[in-house]
Amino acid sequence: MENKTLMVTGRGFFAKIKNFFKSLFGKNKIEIQQPSYDNNSFDSQEVNQSSFLDDIKITPNVEKQQIEKLQRNYENGLITEEDMTQEQIFKIENLYKEQITKLQSDYKTYKRKIIEARRKLAHNNN
Repeated sequence: MENKTLMVTGRGFFAKIKNFFKSLFGKNKIEIQQPSYDNNSFDSQEVNQSSFLDDIKITPNVEKQQIEKLQRNYENGLITEEDMTQEQIFKIENLYKEQITKLQSDYKTYKRKIIEARRKLAHNNN
């Protein structure tokens, strides 16, 4: 009978990879570098961090929130037009106009997407 087992020679592709990683990570001595601390670097980092936080901070529009609350109260019947000033009525009217234009633009966008999907379906069926 012949012996048909593979012989390990240590010269193959996987052996080279294995030796590479052994030489790379096989060091017994671990070198640790101590970081040097500098007060100036901490101060500049603090300034950079605070300016970044200021840049991404979302400030709520308090006036718009008040108008939206007034609008909800009016729609729910909690207040009437007689309870509001002319300025509040004017602001609510402007808010309604903004909401209507946003809804119209959203409607046009959805309509365009539906038309595009229909075209793709028609194209795929033909």
